[in-house]
Amino acid sequence: MSDPRAKIANLWNSSSRFKTFGNALTKIIVRGVRCHDETTIDLRSPVTAFTGFNGTGKSTLLQLAASAYKSSMNLTINSFIRKGPLDKDVFSPNASFYCEYQDANGEKPLTLSYNATSLRWQGYPRRPEREVFFGGVSVFLPRSEQQDFVFRNSSVLKIGESKELTREVKQFIIQILSSGYDAIHDNAVSHRSQKDTVLSAKRNGKSYSEAHMGCGEGRIQCLVKRLECLPEKSLILLEEPEISLHAYAEYELGKYLLDLVGRRGHQILMTTHSSMLLRSLPDASLVYLARDQNSIKPLPGIGSRQAASLLTDGQDKTLTVLVEDDSASIVLSEILRNHDPSFLSTVRIAVARDKRESGKIDASGKDAIRNTMKTLSEAGLKIAAVLDGGEQADTNRYIFVLPGSRPPEAELYECSLVKQMLADRYKLNIPDLDGELSGQDCHRFFEIIGRKVTCAEDYLVRESAREYTRAVPASVVQQLVKSLKEAASRK
Repeated sequence: MSDPRAKIANLWNSSSRFKTFGNALTKIIVRGVRCHDETTIDLRSPVTAFTGFNGTGKSTLLQLAASAYKSSMNLTINSFIRKGPLDKDVFSPNASFYCEYQDANGEKPLTLSYNATSLRWQGYPRRPEREVFFGGVSVFLPRSEQQDFVFRNSSVLKIGESKELTREVKQFIIQILSSGYDAIHDNAVSHRSQKDTVLSAKRNGKSYSEAHMGCGEGRIQCLVKRLECLPEKSLILLEEPEISLHAYAEYELGKYLLDLVGRRGHQILMTTHSSMLLRSLPDASLVYLARDQNSIKPLPGIGSRQAASLLTDGQDKTLTVLVEDDSASIVLSEILRNHDPSFLSTVRIAVARDKRESGKIDASGKDAIRNTMKTLSEAGLKIAAVLDGGEQADTNRYIFVLPGSRPPEAELYECSLVKQMLADRYKLNIPDLDGELSGQDCHRFFEIIGRKVTCAEDYLVRESAREYTRAVPASVVQQLVKSLKEAASRK
């Protein structure tokens, strides 16, 4: 599967959005439902991944979205959320779910509102039609855990029609799981009056059914089969689809979902805690839900590494510092380690942009940093940024710069102590190396050097950063550390 990020972004932002995706959701506002006092989210991609700590209302958003259309599943808010003696406060008296969806002439609104007198939700007759698939955590449960008739009567099941999944569908499953299959079949089974369908796979000449698949393997086979059968332009809602998958499979699942959207015009909303799944998606797909005192603050469009950092309990650190790339992260950490290691232990350094499969960066780190500083600060996070040398600082917004006037790779390489280290430790001829690197993108300097000396790029950058920090004037380092400490101590 080719990388479809740019393709779906262009389709979603084009004037032909309705033609491609049908009456897709473009905005949702939730008022007075569970933890959402008033939460507004603009959907900026046909794939939206809600992430954040447990209890920030991610599942609630999927459940409300499921009720936005008339569909064969006939889902309503009461399909998921009901008041009761132990749940008296799940709706406020004026609770509502507002959404906007695309039509041929623009965007149209829909409001579902809670009537505290009748204890009912109203507004359903005005819903547009669209097929909805809700893939909750029970979309696949191992047969042995279900203890259903298929498992209990496995020795006496009657096997009816058996259909082999298409080569294309099988290849999607193989790509996600990194596991070869000779064939995968969908089998009709029965026992007395009970009927069902069961998947079976053949691998290395041996056949086995769902009953003997691991949870991740069975889940992906079941999920892909069902998603590939949906009508075009459906709304797909997935609760943590990465359950039971290894890290590479999580990343490949994200790529598959993007490819599915590009091929079939679906819209996907999902919840996830997987940093690898987030990394596979464009930044426009990410919405981090942060707790802001007693409400939920959506942070759209943050980078996957920022999201991963926040998900790993970033509140344990006194300050989160955004930098432009991996090299900047290493240089800043070594500067702090050399000058004030105890302060370094209280700081989380987060990279603003990931390199994509092509090796290129989607947008410059400084643009990503400036675009996210405001929303992260509003969520109550203590945050600062350190841009590459030569950029413009903005101390009022806690945006600082690294020493020097160039990107960190160039600053490192041009440092005399670094060149001496490369010559002594790796026996490199520096004049020859200068000539080879002349005209190259400075961000690739240590990748090129690493190939020459058979050494990992990030290791070389860290070695060089340790030499470089000895050459940076103490007054420059002290000012940077002082500024970061002031950012950490602010109210």
